[in-house]
Amino acid sequence: MKINPLNILIKHTSILDIKFFFISGSEKTLMEKIKSVIVEVFQKKENVQIKRIESISDFVDDIGLFENKNIYFVNGHKGISKEALDNIRSSESNFIFIQENSQKIKKIKNLFSVDKDSCLIDCYEL
Repeated sequence: MKINPLNILIKHTSILDIKFFFISGSEKTLMEKIKSVIVEVFQKKENVQIKRIESISDFVDDIGLFENKNIYFVNGHKGISKEALDNIRSSESNFIFIQENSQKIKKIKNLFSVDKDSCLIDCYEL
């Protein structure tokens, strides 16, 4: 599904039900703010740990003894496919993908906009 970034900033639109977030656009400041709001909402609900990985293929499902779940920041769009998302869907973790806008990610954006556990957040100058 596609979500307006203002709905996340102002209303915190039911983001707790979403597993995969794909934040893209040309407004870097807005992208970072959206990312921080998503993390804050999850931290208010439960104990989460932030982890960073370079690509989806680097994901290893590991939950610590005292954490409820992890939030992974995925830096690149390499390796993202329907099959890759299906492979990690059973994990308790949430994933935030951040990518500046380009023609190369058009198919990926389409994938996130139609997937039921995913959301696409386009961040452009307001």
